[in-house]
Amino acid sequence: MSHIQFQVPAFPTLIKGGYAVFEKGKKHFHRTFTVLDLIYVKSGELYLTEDRIPYSIGKGQYIILLPGFEHFGHKGCQVKSEYYWFHFMIPTNYEIVEEGITNWADIHESEGDYEHPPSYRLSIPCYGEIENTSFVESIFHQ
Repeated sequence: MSHIQFQVPAFPTLIKGGYAVFEKGKKHFHRTFTVLDLIYVKSGELYLTEDRIPYSIGKGQYIILLPGFEHFGHKGCQVKSEYYWFHFMIPTNYEIVEEGITNWADIHESEGDYEHPPSYRLSIPCYGEIENTSFVESIFHQ
């Protein structure tokens, strides 16, 4: 599974987000973005392809779509599907790696000094499942 990996600070910046509903049979349109796009499915299931790789994103799952890659719905929803979407950017360089950092003790890269903050390397799976969906949905709903 791919991970997006980046150094902080600076932290990702939210551009815009929202909530959407696809009725049965509807599918996501074709596009290529210049920003990252996080999609979290609240109910139902979305069928998306990114960079010729098909994904099925069900209730409680998410996908982070990457800039520069075409993405589109390859199949219509089988049931009414609700999802949250967030467009964001990472103001530092990032890389796509196959193996992310699995031990949070390993994220620290350097100590800060009197003029520079400490730095860390975060690694987030591009596709995954949320364990505490009610908590995440309460934040997204705000």
